[in-house]
Amino acid sequence: MPWSTGSTERPGSDVGPWRPAAAAWQEWAVEPSMIDHESDEWKRASKRVNERREFSSHLVAYVVVNGFLVLMWALTGAGYFWPAWILGGWGIGLVLHGWEAFVRRPVTDADVEAELRRQRQ
Repeated sequence: MPWSTGSTERPGSDVGPWRPAAAAWQEWAVEPSMIDHESDEWKRASKRVNERREFSSHLVAYVVVNGFLVLMWALTGAGYFWPAWILGGWGIGLVLHGWEAFVRRPVTDADVEAELRRQRQ
């Protein structure tokens, strides 16, 4: 067993060397049956995960296509570095996509309430 440390007890059991780890895990673990797939929180989290996965697909496409273009440039004489225009333009789009996927946080109810309070003053 991959979790074997000389004990026959598996992780998550109440005995053996895994007890402290099992207790810590259970404090923050979410049971799949506890997740409401129709809640706004779940939909927001799902959207964020999808945005991040789409970014990694975008990044792979950027590297593959631009790697091919640089290779073509090198094989055709390596004069004026024309792939820089594609690398730069697409790179700007990639940075903006990364910003949206990893840095920008979604608007929360607290943000809206704070804005309403500012407008009322």
